[in-house]
Amino acid sequence: MEYVSTHHKSLIENGVMTQAEPYTVYPDKTKGFVYIIHLARPLAGSKSQHYVGFSTQVAKRLWHHRNNTGSNFLKEANRQGIAYTLCVIFPGTKSIERELKNTHNTAKYCPCCNPGTVRKYTKYLLPHEVDDYKFIDC
Repeated sequence: MEYVSTHHKSLIENGVMTQAEPYTVYPDKTKGFVYIIHLARPLAGSKSQHYVGFSTQVAKRLWHHRNNTGSNFLKEANRQGIAYTLCVIFPGTKSIERELKNTHNTAKYCPCCNPGTVRKYTKYLLPHEVDDYKFIDC
């Protein structure tokens, strides 16, 4: 069996997924969308109230989050009954998603946490892409 990454190998070895299931790894420069999800309250035992994600098909990825086949973070939010909403979406890459996560200050860019304050994470956006930066009502 050839593994896509060490993460892929650990998922199969721990029985989380089978070898027959597709596993998609986006290279850092893949164009898609970076999005921020705002949780109504932090997870129990955590200060985290935001999830930053990347996908080329955001609607499909959100479906997976809602049905517990997406991230572990949102799977736990579902288990705890915490409501959440997509609040920001903009064109980007996997590496931009990682950089935004590494700020450890996603709330700064969340319109739900900062009503009336428009802060966009536009460091790498081209001028025509800034128009594609969307705030969704909280």
